[in-house]
Amino acid sequence: MKAPFDGSITKIHVDNFEEIMGKGKIATLQDLQSMEIEIDVPESLMIHVRRGEKQRQIHATFDAIKDKKFPLTFREVSAQADEATHAYKIRFSLPPIENYTILPGMTATVVADRVPATDGIGDEREIIVPSHAVLEDNKGRFVYIAEPEPESTSPMIGVIHRRNVTTSRLTNSGLMITSGLDPNDLVVTAGMSKMQEGMKVRLMVNPELIGTKH
Repeated sequence: MKAPFDGSITKIHVDNFEEIMGKGKIATLQDLQSMEIEIDVPESLMIHVRRGEKQRQIHATFDAIKDKKFPLTFREVSAQADEATHAYKIRFSLPPIENYTILPGMTATVVADRVPATDGIGDEREIIVPSHAVLEDNKGRFVYIAEPEPESTSPMIGVIHRRNVTTSRLTNSGLMITSGLDPNDLVVTAGMSKMQEGMKVRLMVNPELIGTKH
């Protein structure tokens, strides 16, 4: 047998002298010099991604490697959503990392640097959020944000707060916010109907890595 690439055998699926059928799996071969990271992006976020928009800088972080971000290169995105989760898979390549051993199956967090939300015109201080994240009641328009829990030892535990906002125009990327939000605020974009003031949640992004103020 000849493998199509150099790598390491990470698992043997058959025993010695065992008979196998055609196209049967014999071994798993991993190319540890060419790692990939795959994420699921919900349709509520995917719908706001525009072709040809300014390229974002994408990084990977690992819980065991503190205060370090590793650049990723975009590989491909699925054009068909998963039937169960309605999410789209996006794949990135991760170059070899010196002084650390990164192996298949490890968990990483993918972080995208924010692009100034000017949409070509307007004030660069304006912020764009998904339109469905902006709610309204008799007190006006608002969003829910998640702030780090000050008494928690983990930066991944957050507390939900209501934040009143002033909105401007609706763009192809979402609704423009002119006041009430800071660029580093973590805005809740799913499950808003279940949010309550003071509720504790688990954050999907480490706020320390995007400059959230404590």
